[in-house]
Amino acid sequence: MSFKEIKNLLRMVNVDMNDMYAYRLFKDRVLSTSELLEFLEDQGEDGATLAHARQLIHTYELNETAKQHELMTLDGFMMYLLSPEGAALNLAHTCVFQDMNQPLAHYFISCSHNTYLTDSQIGGPSSTEAYVRAFAQGCRCVELDCWEGPGGEPVIYHGHTLTSKILFRDVIQAVRDHAFTQLKGRVLVKGKKLPAARNEDGRVLSDREEDNEDEDEEEEAGAAEQRRRAKQISPELSALAVYCCATRLRTLRSALPQPCQVSSLSERKAKKLIREAGNSFIRHNACQLTRVYPLGLRMNSANYNPQEMWNSGCQLGYRHIHLLSKDGASLSPATLFVHICIQRS
Repeated sequence: MSFKEIKNLLRMVNVDMNDMYAYRLFKDRVLSTSELLEFLEDQGEDGATLAHARQLIHTYELNETAKQHELMTLDGFMMYLLSPEGAALNLAHTCVFQDMNQPLAHYFISCSHNTYLTDSQIGGPSSTEAYVRAFAQGCRCVELDCWEGPGGEPVIYHGHTLTSKILFRDVIQAVRDHAFTQLKGRVLVKGKKLPAARNEDGRVLSDREEDNEDEDEEEEAGAAEQRRRAKQISPELSALAVYCCATRLRTLRSALPQPCQVSSLSERKAKKLIREAGNSFIRHNACQLTRVYPLGLRMNSANYNPQEMWNSGCQLGYRHIHLLSKDGASLSPATLFVHICIQRS
């Protein structure tokens, strides 16, 4: 992590720290028990002691050598800040008190777009840590863009870009280890359901390819290239998509919405629907899920303003979660969504 990312992390968890002090910690990359105690006292932790600082190091430090010398590295400090013990919010206020018995389409769901990326959409690194961070920020829907890797093992990365690749199994392990604090241990897979939309050659389109078809003409060439590479979605994956079946939203008037379908729109197309068919779009979203993802032109991972999407009833407002600090979604069900896009290179 860069020093800028560290400062953003501290602000995100409401830690007001002097920049020079923060930089010294970043440069040294370790905290002694006395320095950690000084930090706790600066944050108003009444009754903080060296014994408490030592206990925090032994609980959250990941490096065994540092732990043996009673030092906290940057990774350990971040794990402490993202833990319930380091939360600025009183945990007594985190209990779900809202009515959670409404249809799924009646809730806003905090989501992330290209969850695996930690920086640029074109050449940035991919990391399982990005999933851990998204979960720690209350994200309830994460995205896994899956491609066939060496030896047939699936990998995750932003296809047709220079972003780095991570193993699918490592991401699934991160989901298993970090996703279910206060959640109910349930996962909804959003993906393609067979029979699915087919291109002009009769082949089944992958989920991300169908998303790309919704873009304007300047992006059509890239989508056409991906369509040529499309392969059949496996029946095993199709069987997992029960409550969140991916479907293309061609028109709001073609048929009544189906409660188990999810339509994916770029922010450009969503704004066009809001502008040209606002009332119909709101009625559509009353009983069907709609996900809105940032434009591909947002290469620096900027986020769109989600307010007008929420006003029209769009439940899944996809954002680049690693740069987000203040405009998170609100009420979300205690169920994890995993949006899986199976691609073929």
